[in-house]
Amino acid sequence: MSSQPSDYSNKPCCAFGNDYGDYTGIDATEGVAIPVWSDKRDPGDGEAYAFVEADPTTRILTVAKTGSGSGTVTGPGISCGGDCSEPYANGASVTLAATPAANSAFAGWSGACSGIGSCVVTMSAARFVIATFGLLPSATRILTVAKAGSGSGTVTGPGISCGSDCSEGYADGTTVALTATRAANSIFAGWSGACSGTGSCVVTMSADTFATATFRLRPALRVSDAVVTEGNFGSKLAVFKVRLNRVSGKRITVRYATANGTALAPPDYAAKSGRLTFLPGQVLKKVSVIVKGDRRNEANETFFLRLSRAVNAAIVDARGKGRIVDND
Repeated sequence: MSSQPSDYSNKPCCAFGNDYGDYTGIDATEGVAIPVWSDKRDPGDGEAYAFVEADPTTRILTVAKTGSGSGTVTGPGISCGGDCSEPYANGASVTLAATPAANSAFAGWSGACSGIGSCVVTMSAARFVIATFGLLPSATRILTVAKAGSGSGTVTGPGISCGSDCSEGYADGTTVALTATRAANSIFAGWSGACSGTGSCVVTMSADTFATATFRLRPALRVSDAVVTEGNFGSKLAVFKVRLNRVSGKRITVRYATANGTALAPPDYAAKSGRLTFLPGQVLKKVSVIVKGDRRNEANETFFLRLSRAVNAAIVDARGKGRIVDND
């Protein structure tokens, strides 16, 4: 066996040898085989090796993560993440904490710890700890619909009929399309909240979301009755008044036509039909119907003026009654 050189005289070592085979099976916590020097003066000697003891005051803590989710494990000198091991003094008490990501849950420890609380290990030997993170189910986002305004209508979408069912839960990231349908006497004025405009409301459910549909009453048309006293000759006018209940900013049109009752056209009155146009700001139009006089002694008679096919307005009273009073 070769003698130990003087520059290694202060190295802690427990044995010397000429080959690796003399020292196989030595555990890393007990000692490591390292080449110390090579002495070639004696052809019978090989390389000399010293076994240097591992530092008996240091123990290694190693952390691993597993599972479908994600998260971090932290402790003194550890942020795993990226730094998942650390040496500690023999006998040290080390506390590890597991923090799940937003879409995950911490399922528990294995290895040197168990349970779901903090992991506290005593470093009397090398330790290995595993943190398991599970993926949470997709988050549920709530879509709430409200209706506003003087009019009425419904809002529909997947799982929503508002009406009565005005909220629904959706998986995070779901795209939802809402449709507003006005009632006959109303107009859809538009969206507010998560949407704007008057088309479909399309929202991506990355958070709880609120949308409001505004319906306004359409301008309303009604026609009055008319009374005229029949003369003995010539003609008179029965005047029907067609009114809007409020000023509108839109051009409004409505069709009208007379219809027989007990009075007949043409002997008693002249049939008439046409279209009325209300420009923005106008609220009153008149329809005059010619009533013919005669000398017959007869009962009072009636005929009608009917409204139809309104554009940009609702018809709330579609029939006016014309009353011809006999004067004979």
